[in-house]
Amino acid sequence: MSRNLARVVVVLLAIAPWSVPRAADEARAETIVLVRGTWYEARWVKFKPGKAGEALALARAHFRAADQDIGRRTVPFDIATGPWDHVLYTPIAFSANGYDTVPPRAAWWQALAAREGGMGQAKVVFQSFVDLIADSRTEIARLAD
Repeated sequence: MSRNLARVVVVLLAIAPWSVPRAADEARAETIVLVRGTWYEARWVKFKPGKAGEALALARAHFRAADQDIGRRTVPFDIATGPWDHVLYTPIAFSANGYDTVPPRAAWWQALAAREGGMGQAKVVFQSFVDLIADSRTEIARLAD
């Protein structure tokens, strides 16, 4: 190893212990700033041709009721222009493991299963909705101040 390269390695090793914790502290600070506010999962959906009415009726009859059962306050929009048919904003909360809906998805599935007569039937109803979707995307949004 050349003398200049050896000096660079020694300098890097000398400053590394101080730079790593600082970088971690900065990342943590950015995360704290990121999670302040009111956050939503925005799920955009394009249904298969001619299936929007059927899909939305199914969602209103089954999924909205499960939302109400657990006190979840979703914000649905039927889109009038553009490539998407529908968007649903669902409140979320962040944790060390990422994020989950508020109340958690597991509670929603339990409520849907209770309404449908079991988890198996809840999954059948959900899959019948998914089968009507041509495309979708999910984004995270913060309520503007």
